Amino acid sequence: MKSLLIKNAILISKNHPQNGNNTDIRIDENGIITELQNGLNAKENEEVWEWDNLHISEGWIDLQANFCDPGDEHQETIETGKKAARHGGFTKVSLSPLTTPVCDEKSRLKYLNSHQGELPELLFKSTISQKGEGKTLTELYDLYLNGATAFYDGKKEISESLLVKALQYTKHINTPVFVHPLTQFFQDNGQVHEGKNALMTGLKTIPSLSEKLMTEKAVSILRYTGGKMHLHGISTPEAIQIIAKAKAEGLNITADVFAHQIAFDDSVILDFDSNYKVIPPFRSAEDVSALLAGIKEGTIDAICSDHTPIDPEGKELEFDFATPGIAGIQTAFAVMHTQLKNHMKLEDIIALLTKGVEKILSLESSKIEVGEKANLTLFNPSLKWEYQLKDHHSFSKNTPFFNEKFEGKPLAIIHQGKAEVL
Repeated sequence: MKSLLIKNAILISKNHPQNGNNTDIRIDENGIITELQNGLNAKENEEVWEWDNLHISEGWIDLQANFCDPGDEHQETIETGKKAARHGGFTKVSLSPLTTPVCDEKSRLKYLNSHQGELPELLFKSTISQKGEGKTLTELYDLYLNGATAFYDGKKEISESLLVKALQYTKHINTPVFVHPLTQFFQDNGQVHEGKNALMTGLKTIPSLSEKLMTEKAVSILRYTGGKMHLHGISTPEAIQIIAKAKAEGLNITADVFAHQIAFDDSVILDFDSNYKVIPPFRSAEDVSALLAGIKEGTIDAICSDHTPIDPEGKELEFDFATPGIAGIQTAFAVMHTQLKNHMKLEDIIALLTKGVEKILSLESSKIEVGEKANLTLFNPSLKWEYQLKDHHSFSKNTPFFNEKFEGKPLAIIHQGKAEVL
């Protein structure tokens, strides 16, 4: 990259001494921050970036996205997924291991790692079990040594015995075991949240009890084994209460919420639009309010896109038969900022995409300091815009956010000596 001067940026980084202050930032050809102060003048042949209401933070990290490669490139490729992620403002993305075949061997990690190249940087999960079948553990330590930053078997119930073994094997490497808190008993054939709107549609339900029971079980096992657990995709106040108590007890537990879960409640299912079919299902308006409170209070450590591209053959069906999921990596920040801006400080919202994810994945903390490598997202939190099909870069179009109005948009990213205006 060329030497770059960023002018008049408001720095947003929780606990940073200049948080909330206006500053200029100079970054050299190697991507190193060389100056951080007001009043810098551009050097000869130096590129200058300056926008209205420019804000800058550590680079955003998406904790969970499906790029479908290898095996389902008709839904997304790593290249199209990366392009969508860049336009979402992400400098790093943690990929789902549930490809075809699943990422359960170090050779699969090497294949994914060969696709680093363009931004964003890819982070990798591996499955907990061989083939993701929930029976026999993968070579967890070997996968960790080859770059796996977390272990995850997907949106299905994990058995007690497998979870115990996984936590015991990983407790000494501080690598999280991801648990999606839904019991299979209640999830089988379930489509929507159990409530009055489900009664009006006649669709089969996934009650909140399913998440509560799995969360209770997972926390009990963590208390028994020790280790590091991440509860992935929380959607109910009952689960938030259990997690809050576990944290107060001192257990090494973290949790996230999917961005779309705070954008809609279960009233959206009344039109039977399959773009609103997700797992966990959209919950009641009261549940959404409880999620917002759990995020504000710090029980929830991160918000992620859970980007799930689905082709028309899987989505353009009757609601019962459609595949759940939203291609939401481009809209994740816009959704969460629009929903949270009246509830939280901006630095706390940004922390859900930066420091919170670093804590979960045990990543080295990015720093906006002289001498550090620049890992930055530039954005305008007050920019009002409407998401259109022409803006959409994911290969699949399964999103309910077309024509939605948002407040807050990424403008550019810088990482690994690369810089791109969006």
